[in-house]
Amino acid sequence: MKHLRKLLFLLPLSLLLIGCGNSKTNGSTTKKDDKTTTKSDSKTTTKENEKTTKKTTTKDDSEQEYNFYHVFDLNGVEVVKDKKYYAPGSSLTVTNSYSYDCYDFEGYYFNGEKVSDTKSANITTNLTGDTKIIAKFVPKSEMSIYEFTYEKVDDKEIITIIDVIDETRYSYVVPWYVTNISFGAFNGCSATRSIELPFCGAREDSNEFSSEHLLGTIFGNKEYEGSKKIQQSFKTSNSVSSATFYFPENLCNIRISRGPLYYGALSNLGSLPLNKLYLDKKVSYLDVDTFTGTRNFQSISVSTQHELYKSNSNNTYITEIATDKLIYVSNVASVTLPSTLKIIGRSAFQSNNQLEELVLPEGVVEIENAAFNGAKALKNITLPNGIKKIGNIAFINATSLETINLPDSIEYIGTEAFYGCDSLNIETLVLPLNLIEVGSQVIYNNPTVKNIVVNKNLVKLGSQAFAVLDKLEGVYYNGTIDDYLKIEFESNTSNFITGSQDGDTHPVFYFLDDEGDVEFNGNKYSKPTKITIDAEKVNNYLFLGMDYISEVKFSDNVKEIGEMVFAVTGTRSFIIPKSVTKIGSKAFNYNQVHDTSFFYEGTQEEWNSINKKDTVHVMYYYSDTEPEPSSTHYWCYEDGNIKVWQ
Repeated sequence: MKHLRKLLFLLPLSLLLIGCGNSKTNGSTTKKDDKTTTKSDSKTTTKENEKTTKKTTTKDDSEQEYNFYHVFDLNGVEVVKDKKYYAPGSSLTVTNSYSYDCYDFEGYYFNGEKVSDTKSANITTNLTGDTKIIAKFVPKSEMSIYEFTYEKVDDKEIITIIDVIDETRYSYVVPWYVTNISFGAFNGCSATRSIELPFCGAREDSNEFSSEHLLGTIFGNKEYEGSKKIQQSFKTSNSVSSATFYFPENLCNIRISRGPLYYGALSNLGSLPLNKLYLDKKVSYLDVDTFTGTRNFQSISVSTQHELYKSNSNNTYITEIATDKLIYVSNVASVTLPSTLKIIGRSAFQSNNQLEELVLPEGVVEIENAAFNGAKALKNITLPNGIKKIGNIAFINATSLETINLPDSIEYIGTEAFYGCDSLNIETLVLPLNLIEVGSQVIYNNPTVKNIVVNKNLVKLGSQAFAVLDKLEGVYYNGTIDDYLKIEFESNTSNFITGSQDGDTHPVFYFLDDEGDVEFNGNKYSKPTKITIDAEKVNNYLFLGMDYISEVKFSDNVKEIGEMVFAVTGTRSFIIPKSVTKIGSKAFNYNQVHDTSFFYEGTQEEWNSINKKDTVHVMYYYSDTEPEPSSTHYWCYEDGNIKVWQ
């Protein structure tokens, strides 16, 4: 019944294609039931063109002309290619300059006998009457196992596989020149373990919003022995639909050479013993959910010759192999990535429980959000020089991750990037030289970090970016106080030392100092006790937890002092200029204790005019001359030092 259905399908196509004379459309079919060359009944229409149609004239018989037909036999389907007139007794020479992707030239035939093995033939027989010479073509060897149709429309060859003649093979390779595969063409191929396709689905240009682009369409929806029922998903214009197909139950290897892979193209294949997927260089597009519900490929390879890798705004998986982005990798133990790769897409390795080690290609510049989210087997990853961004939750809950390098090229590390990486073993965390911004809770509750080295390009740090690090002893800042003043902290538990440990004790924050008495990681540092702040705005939380700072002088450039700038505890003095117009909540001491001395460079009236969140009790106002003996809260400079008028 399967083949009868195919023949009924072909009949109207044959009627359309055969007998077209010298038109632009030619057609032929290779039959599964009859492997010998057969001619469609509809082709008899061409015979009318081959009947004796002598061109009658008023000339005598010696000048009579006849029709000569140059016919192509495409595996049993004859198509007239050229037609001309000849005079009786002529010697005729014909040449075939045509070639076909799916056919090989077999030879020229005249009156049932082969007259030439080459693409030209010379007929010297005394010809009288209409005649024809046939250029015979047979299917190429790789097409001999398929039943297929051929047509040519506007110089484009349309080659459609409609059935498989040999259904017992373990491996099938569909040649690159095949343009269409009919629904269910591979139905019944139960022994199939490996298949190589020029595209996924019915044809390379299958519409995104149809089931034609799904891999299962070539296997059809009829159950057969050795098949497995699989429901694949596809996206319509307004929703997600599904279609049911019967795959060979032992299918394990798939290779796709070109074309797009739309939503669900390789979806829900989890019940097949899939080992390897290879995507060749002409695969033009990978949708976000190409592999939805399929996570059991043992390995995935992407051609090293990919030129494209375009990215969508909401990539959830490998992104498009069309401008440098890897969207999705299944639950594999190994993966080969192309050297052209630039982006590890969102969730590309999410929930991968097999991959233990990975070296990213040198061209990778970004790891998107959740790229290795929950990759619980991952132990070691090597990031390339040149990488610039690690997205939010990029490695969250990669619980086995032990080592990762952070190249100096990194400019951004997102929120919770390494949260839950409980096995991460970093005694000294050196932040990248070019790092500009760090999100919140990047490394949280890690038991191994003892030291953090911060480079001076950093300008923004999220809440609790490096928090609950019970073994943290010191933070070493490779810059000056002026460099440090540029940093914006998100909250009062966000700077490098406050909130880094449970309790009220904090690690020591050191500044780079060529004359410092502390050496670490090849540099000298010092712990500041007296500092001068020269910035128009003093950001929140900058010195919170640095209890050892005892003297602070604000320069005349300072206009605004933020919230909780200074330590939770400690005894210190502040010199505050008249330039200050705004003071944030708990700016000078978190607990508002009274062991802090304030020296204001203005009058009490000027102090009262400042916009303040809290009541700050200034002990001394400025006076160049000695006040009345009853006035005890005044001060002045003497040789550059503070002098309190007694």
